[in-house]
Amino acid sequence: MKTKFVAIITVVALSFLASSSTAADMPTFKAINRGALADDSIYFVMTDRFANGNPANDEAFVGGGLLKSGYEPTDPLYWHGGDIAGLTEKLPYIKSLGFTSIWITPPVVQNWVQPGSGGYHGYWGIDFTTIDPHLGTEAEFRAMVAKAHALGLKVIVDIVINHTGDVIKSSIGMYSYAETTDMPYLDSKGKPFDPAKYAGKSTFPKLDAKKSFPRPPFVSKYYKNIKKPAWLNDVTNYHNRGESTFSGESNLYGDFVGLDDLFTEKPEVVKGMIDLWSSWITKFDIDGYRIDTAKHVNPEFWVAFLPKVLAAAKAAGKSEFPIYGEVYDTDPYYLASFITDQKFPSILDFGFQNRAIAYVRASGQAYRLVDLFNTDDVYTTATTSAYGQPTFLGNHDMGRVGYFLYSATFRDEDLTLARAKLANDVLFFSRGAP
Repeated sequence: MKTKFVAIITVVALSFLASSSTAADMPTFKAINRGALADDSIYFVMTDRFANGNPANDEAFVGGGLLKSGYEPTDPLYWHGGDIAGLTEKLPYIKSLGFTSIWITPPVVQNWVQPGSGGYHGYWGIDFTTIDPHLGTEAEFRAMVAKAHALGLKVIVDIVINHTGDVIKSSIGMYSYAETTDMPYLDSKGKPFDPAKYAGKSTFPKLDAKKSFPRPPFVSKYYKNIKKPAWLNDVTNYHNRGESTFSGESNLYGDFVGLDDLFTEKPEVVKGMIDLWSSWITKFDIDGYRIDTAKHVNPEFWVAFLPKVLAAAKAAGKSEFPIYGEVYDTDPYYLASFITDQKFPSILDFGFQNRAIAYVRASGQAYRLVDLFNTDDVYTTATTSAYGQPTFLGNHDMGRVGYFLYSATFRDEDLTLARAKLANDVLFFSRGAP
């Protein structure tokens, strides 16, 4: 009886408290900002391999064949003739598929030929101020963007901060990575220093091309002033430590497969990149950036760079300007750190790709997808969420989805097709921007 009486009193008390609460006392909940890409689907275009709308520019108007222009459509390692004109013609087709955005490989002028292959893919830039003539003209690029906008498509441009095309050589002929513990950087007076201590600051030790670097830089006469903007021709704006081993400090300081690795700890480089990529927004009216090799750049750079570029986009009248980084890693906690600590609005979801393909290839392992989705809160901030992360099944670096599935099904074409459909079901019905 006593227990029943206490229960009645408790209910009455709770009822009184509930009735005496006012609207002002009740908690308010703000809708989640899911991110600029949350409602988008993105069509990726490697421009040189998509559509040839103007055969006249196939050899970049210089002729000379493979060794000069890099044009050789029968060789998968060289230029094939796809261009901006061809992309422009195909925009209605892309729109008809239901996509809301296109992401194009870097359109900037390339180092057309490096030993054994050509720069058709766009990641060997040397002139970052204009369009590679293999692809077209600035006028054609603007016309493509205008037509995309008329169709309701956003244009996202792939950019590279970490490196440029391979122009700088070692004057001593050594390219193996030199650890800073063994060979520290030296200022112009020969005093050792740690560049990490200056990252994110407005001052930096003065450098000497001949004294400061473990792999002293050398540029041939032909390449002396080939890069644009002009500050990219200053060899002291590069790390000059040799080839990255993709471990330890070489992830930040080493040359990415031989490409000239920028000294992104230097304030001159930070300012130069902010100015450069802010200018593209107003010059070409583009709508966003995909940033290559983001994890190979020091965090302080992104903390300075990203807010400035987003501010430039806002000043240009773009209320949303999606930016997503390439961080080739499948750990969602590590990926999310680029959002929470380094100010990226979004990151390509390699974690999703890894688990989705594993599930479809094995027709199992669904628990790995469940575990992934259960970690989605790591992406949540006031302006980001897992819904705004670009998702994918394959890409131009690792291979396409069919490649993964064909080998897993022992080349059974019908089974490969069935699993490819399942893979796309997983992609399009999961959170994120496919």
